[in-house]
Amino acid sequence: MKRDTVWAFIASLIIATTLSLVVRPRESADLERELLVKLELKSLSEDLVAIQPPESVAIIAAGPRRDLDALQMAEITAAIVFTGAEAGKIERPVTVSTPVGSPVQFRVKRPRLMIELETLESKSLPVMVEEIGLPPAGLIYDGSSVFPDNVSVSGPSSYLPKVDRVRVLFDIAKIEANSSHAVDVEILDADGLPVPLVASNPPTVTLRPAVMAAPQEKRLLVQPDVAGLPAVGYELVSVQAKPNQIVVTGDSRTIGGLAPTILTAPIDLTDKRMTATITTSVVVPPGVTVQGESTVEVTYVIARSSRRPEDNRL
Repeated sequence: MKRDTVWAFIASLIIATTLSLVVRPRESADLERELLVKLELKSLSEDLVAIQPPESVAIIAAGPRRDLDALQMAEITAAIVFTGAEAGKIERPVTVSTPVGSPVQFRVKRPRLMIELETLESKSLPVMVEEIGLPPAGLIYDGSSVFPDNVSVSGPSSYLPKVDRVRVLFDIAKIEANSSHAVDVEILDADGLPVPLVASNPPTVTLRPAVMAAPQEKRLLVQPDVAGLPAVGYELVSVQAKPNQIVVTGDSRTIGGLAPTILTAPIDLTDKRMTATITTSVVVPPGVTVQGESTVEVTYVIARSSRRPEDNRL
């Protein structure tokens, strides 16, 4: 029995050792983790532009779990170097910068990328202002000055010809007296859609709106200005203007000082014997504007007098 016990002990020791050798590699085995890293374009000539390059690339990191968990993404960068590159489709390797001394191994999922390069072109265009909205109550908008009134637009050689105009949208509901507004420049094609990959320099312009106080208005009664006397034996029965009211506008001080009536041009009734309707104008005070027509029809009614002729001259 003692010998059997010894052999059993030796067998159990062998099994335990074997298990430890199997389990430990599994516990320390490298894991893989896919990381998305921002892609930088380096040493690209100023007269070239990349056409829609990927913003990031996939990198495979392999190592122990605790080392993978300790990675700082800010310390990992990916780049393509374009030293000596020319316009056209070009294939370049993706290089990766990783933390110094890290036990983690890195490899790029797609180690080489095809990037299209185009020459960068530019042209100058005037800035068009498109107003939206309505001015605040009491204010009148009379256009805007634009600074600068021209901008330089630049982009890839195949995209720049699509540019039709540059525009700024200006909400005139925000205007105030003596104000200025920084507004973003929009680069549009013939259909009014934004053109991609094209930029404006400067990207914003300053608008200075011309703003003035809205004129005040007042309704006035039209008073015919008649002079002279009808013929002997006749008298003026009535006189009436049509329309009998008009609306005038002006600054608040002028409007506030107006009388409630406005006279027509003088109408001479000397020696008149018959009723008549004439068209005449109203006498507009300085600083005042008539809304609509400034002429009226005046009808005066003249009839035989029931008084003695000599009373008609009193």
